[in-house]
Amino acid sequence: MENKQSLVLRHQSRRSRRAKVVGILPMLVLLASCSQPSVISRDELHSILRSSISFTAEAETSLDYVLQGRSTQNFAAGHFHYMADELEQSVKQLNQSKPSPDTEQAFMNSLQDVKALASELTAISFQTSDSTAISAAKQRITEIRRALEKTSSSLL
Repeated sequence: MENKQSLVLRHQSRRSRRAKVVGILPMLVLLASCSQPSVISRDELHSILRSSISFTAEAETSLDYVLQGRSTQNFAAGHFHYMADELEQSVKQLNQSKPSPDTEQAFMNSLQDVKALASELTAISFQTSDSTAISAAKQRITEIRRALEKTSSSLL
C-alpha cells in the first residue's frame, strides 16, 4: 500500500512540475520577444517627425496667443502639458525601437529633438505667466522645429 501511495505522489509531483514548465514557457517567450527592440521603419520615423513638427507649430501659435493675452494661463498650461505628454509617447516609442541601418543619424536626431521639445513644453506649462520665459521658449521651439524639419527632409 505504501508503495502505491509513493508512486501516486511521485506521479503527481512530475505532473505538477510539467504544468509549471508549461505555464512558465509562454511567459518566457513573451519576455524574450519584448526584450528585443523592434526596428522602426523609415515611414514610422517620418510619421513621428511630422507629428512633432505639427506640435511645434501648435506650440508656437499657442505661445503667441498667451503673449497677446488671447488665452488664459490655465488653458495654455494644460495644453502645453497635453502636448508634452503626447510627445513623451513618441519618445517612449523611439526608446523601445532601434533604427534601420540607413536611418541611424535621423533616428538619433529625432530622439534628441523630440525629447527636447517635450521637455520645453513641460517647462513652459509651469511658466505661462512669465512673458520673458514664453518668448525664450518660443525661440527654442522654433529652433527645434527647424531641426525636426531638416531631419524629416533627410528621410525623403
